Amino acid sequence: RIAVAGAAVLLLAAGFGFVITRRVVRPLEELREGAEQFREGNLSLRLPSSRWEEFGGLADEMNSMAAQLEERISVESRQRNEMETVLESMTEGLIAVNDGEEIININKSAAAMLDIEPEGAKGRSMREVVRNASLQDFLSATLLSEAPGESEIVLYGPGERYFQVHGAKLNDARGACKGAMVVLNDITELRRLDKIKSDFVANASHEIRTPVTTIKGFVETLRDGAMKDPEKAERFLEHLGVHADRLNAIVEDLLSLSRIEGEDEGRERRLSEMSLDPIIEEAVDLCRPRAREKDIALEVDCAPGISARVDDSLMVHALVNLLDNALKYSSRGKKVSIECRREGTGAFIRVKDQGMGIAGEHLPHLFGRFYRVDSARSRRLGGTGLGLAIVKHIVQVHGGTVTAESDLGKGSTFTIRLPLPS
Repeated sequence: RIAVAGAAVLLLAAGFGFVITRRVVRPLEELREGAEQFREGNLSLRLPSSRWEEFGGLADEMNSMAAQLEERISVESRQRNEMETVLESMTEGLIAVNDGEEIININKSAAAMLDIEPEGAKGRSMREVVRNASLQDFLSATLLSEAPGESEIVLYGPGERYFQVHGAKLNDARGACKGAMVVLNDITELRRLDKIKSDFVANASHEIRTPVTTIKGFVETLRDGAMKDPEKAERFLEHLGVHADRLNAIVEDLLSLSRIEGEDEGRERRLSEMSLDPIIEEAVDLCRPRAREKDIALEVDCAPGISARVDDSLMVHALVNLLDNALKYSSRGKKVSIECRREGTGAFIRVKDQGMGIAGEHLPHLFGRFYRVDSARSRRLGGTGLGLAIVKHIVQVHGGTVTAESDLGKGSTFTIRLPLPS
């Protein structure tokens, strides 16, 4: 009996222990599986509550920890995405390197400026990726300096590109150097404009100085006694008038060019859709007296019904300049024609002459300010060197282009292309 009773007790104890163990092990197993899910990144999982107070409290704490981690990761991910968006949308180039000058991050603007692949550059040395001694020296100086630095560098390739660079060292919480950040601003266009302005001032000064010096010389000659000789005085006064007219023409063209360059801002307000026929006729009528003087035929061949968004006074000015040039450099008895046609989604106005023509090496520079193919002849004929520059700027105000084609001895053709109204 004792043995049977003992066996029964042992069986009951084993069964009871098994049940208790299962009820304890099952929540622990669920907690272990939940912890593995959290480790794998599934922080949205929530552990079920247990009837055991201790296990239920532990599950609640783990659920709370997962929720907090999920919120923090979400915030950091959002902030990182916002930062990436800001960096990628910057027009300035940004490069971050570690203390070994290896690239940690580089935005698209910097990659485009330096002509490199952003992903392929990360983790590589700056000296390996960008072979420019000035930029490398600036980066090394930034890593050694406590104060932010600034410099200007030039990158050489298909053309010179100028960059203004700003650099600052990156320190950790203890003040130890962890790397540096460099910001690049492309100032190539600013340098080009500075050169254009500098060249313009130099050329304008030279062009104005010539008639002013001549006028001053004639005045001094007249003062020195030439006025007493009527024949000389008349000749000198005639020369004075010619150079005064030339000086006035230069000033007028400079003022016109300055005014036209300012038209670009509000061009949409001033342009209106109108037919090109009356504009071309007005320009031709203004040039007919000079054509008759040189016995040059002015022919007009304009297709009817062509309209464009134009400022009529500016477009007349441009066409008069082209026609005046054609007449000026054509011999007596020749022909100058002006043609207007549709061309795809636009229209063109073409002025063609039978003059001396222009050598090919001069064509790319024709529309520059004060550029002359034959300076002596141009001055003798009254040219200021600004006529074609004025034409170019007028056409740009209208959103169009102007080109020149020529062969020596066979004449020249100037073509204005304008977009048609949508």
